[in-house]
Order: sequence, then structure tokens, then C-alpha cells
Amino acid sequence: MENRHWVLCEINFVDWMITVFDSDHSNFSHNKLSELMEPWTRMLPSLLNASGMFKGHPKLKIARPKITVPNFDWRRMSTDIVPQSRTSGDCGVFAIKHLEFILGDIPLSYAIEDNIQYFRDKLCIDIFYENVYP
Repeated sequence: MENRHWVLCEINFVDWMITVFDSDHSNFSHNKLSELMEPWTRMLPSLLNASGMFKGHPKLKIARPKITVPNFDWRRMSTDIVPQSRTSGDCGVFAIKHLEFILGDIPLSYAIEDNIQYFRDKLCIDIFYENVYP
């Protein structure tokens, strides 16, 4: 976001919702984040509609002569759910770990700054081995 902050966004097609996992709420106020999310909430439904893969989706209502495509809603997960970073510059690692933890059904409470060096080291080793031993 604004070439200075990474977040993870989860798209829920059933609830028509974009959920933002942000490890540092101090970067953007709710109003500023709303401004940054607005193009995504408008563009994504149109892209989904244009792809043709969601023709039967109830949110993509066909009303002749045009198709109405409602914007996605969005929300930022609270700091109770997403631990906050105390140091700037860790947001990219946290975004990757949030994705790993969500996919692995691991509580986000483990994604804390005390573990950031371990996360960085593990990512470095994972990337190295993936490229050396594909």
C-alpha cells in the first residue's frame, strides 16, 4: 500500500468481503485505508464478472440490458486478532506469515514480533532450498 506497507487480503466470495490482515494499524487510519481499498472493492467484482467464471454467482445479478455488479465490502481485522508490530519494516514478513498461518490453521497469535528473526531466517532458508533443490 502506497509502496511502503504490506498487508494480506483475503477474499471471501460467499460473503462478498475483502478481509485485511494488517500487522501495523498505525500506518493508515481507517479513513485512509478505506480510500486505499475503494479501487479494489470496485475493480475486483468487475474483473470477476468479465472473467465469466462466476456467471451463477448470486452477487452478479443480470438485469437486462446491463449487469449490476455490487462492490465488495471490506474490513480490517482487529488488533485483538492480528498481533501488531512494534518495528517498521516487518510488515512484508508478517503478511507472508499471516498467509501461512491462515492456510495451516495456526492461530495468528504466534505471528508476533518476538519471532520475527526466526521467520526471516526460515523464509531465507526456504527460498534458498526451493531454488537449489526444486
